[in-house]
Amino acid sequence: MSAYRVKHLVCGVLAALTAFWVLFAPQFTMPVYGQADTLRFENISTEQGLSQSTINAILQDRQGFLWFATEAGLNQYDGYQFTVYHHAPDNPRSLSDNFVLTFYEDRNGSLWIGTNVGLDRLDR
Repeated sequence: MSAYRVKHLVCGVLAALTAFWVLFAPQFTMPVYGQADTLRFENISTEQGLSQSTINAILQDRQGFLWFATEAGLNQYDGYQFTVYHHAPDNPRSLSDNFVLTFYEDRNGSLWIGTNVGLDRLDR
């Protein structure tokens, strides 16, 4: 057999093995699961103190608190209870509006809050 024919035979066998692998190998693999079967979900709602059930944004800050932006204020959750921050017309240091759209934690740990009226900063 000539070197030319051997080369083409080897290429043909490699092409056939590659096609077999692409078409049939997924049937022979074992599924891989990234999470344990013991996941447990907990429902958090207005019954636990959330100011409203419509959530516009969620953030977990570097201290571990969960923050929820709602149309009825800014909600901080420590894993046990909520602290709700509202707009108080007589307090210029309160939220500019109760309708909270989004937020961002900067590298200094300040929480920037975007409301329907403007941008607020919560220094902690």
